[in-house]
Amino acid sequence: MSAMLYLDINGYLGPPLIGAIVGTYLFGILTMQTFNYYNWYQRDSVGMKSLVAGTLVLELGHTITLWHALYLIFIKYQSSLLHLVIHPPHSLEITVLFATITNLIVQTFFVLRIHTLSNSWIIPIIVWALTLIRLAFDLLMFILFWETDGFEVFVSRVHWAMVTVCVCGPVVDLIIAGSLCYWLWRKRTETGFSQTRKMVDTLITWCVETTAITFAVGILQLILFLARSDIAWLTLFLVQPKVFSNTMLAHLNGRDRLRNQGGTHVSGNTSAPPMKGMSGNLSSGAGPATKPGTGVETSAELQFRAGGARPTTTVSTMSTGGETDFVKTQTEGV
Repeated sequence: MSAMLYLDINGYLGPPLIGAIVGTYLFGILTMQTFNYYNWYQRDSVGMKSLVAGTLVLELGHTITLWHALYLIFIKYQSSLLHLVIHPPHSLEITVLFATITNLIVQTFFVLRIHTLSNSWIIPIIVWALTLIRLAFDLLMFILFWETDGFEVFVSRVHWAMVTVCVCGPVVDLIIAGSLCYWLWRKRTETGFSQTRKMVDTLITWCVETTAITFAVGILQLILFLARSDIAWLTLFLVQPKVFSNTMLAHLNGRDRLRNQGGTHVSGNTSAPPMKGMSGNLSSGAGPATKPGTGVETSAELQFRAGGARPTTTVSTMSTGGETDFVKTQTEGV
């Protein structure tokens, strides 16, 4: 028995420890991103601020319960492998609940972004349905993990549910990334403004990069779960919600950098007020004229050109390569 424990100790005691260390590092990054968000975007809606605050609170609870579980595993139970496998701490099981709610919030955020960009509910409903399926199976695993004999439940009673969850995650990531890139590319082809095209290219790059990270985490977790008999997959399971949260905050905080590409530094708490006499079609004579191919087309114009109603909103600022509300609209998405 002692030889078996020695051989298996890396595959059972290592994953929660590595997951806690990497997850705590990512939580520190998330905290910094949250601080920057509230400092830079003070004019964001109350709903968006509440979403960010709720995500941070959930991640804090996830981190606290995870380290409480590690204390019990390594100190109270003296690194007992048998105790971890058969009777894991309830605090470790609670991390499943925190991760489930966090994933739901973040993916809902991106679903609403798709709807804002496409003005259609078809893809958002599909993504939302897959997200709800994943939520149901996550809750099922949490309940059974809490009531039954430890990690054995994942290879016996809920093996199919775990596989479904591991598959739904990457599939949702691909649909979200594909939808965002498709609609952003359509907006890019509809405008003749070089600066707007540059910003859309940046948004597309962000979608690919961030989705590649979350997709890779989900796929690797699935591979480890199917290929190994230990709990090596737990490392990625513990890290995954913090990857999602940092992805959402990166999209929100990246708006200021996008605006700076237009040559004007404008953040959420320092944006200039709307200029009088400048409507969505830029036909007014107030303000400097924008040369074709060098200015920035507004989100209102893009929506109008895509077949929407004539906009009534005003442009925030306009200069040679100035700020565009299009960027703010697409990066908030709510």
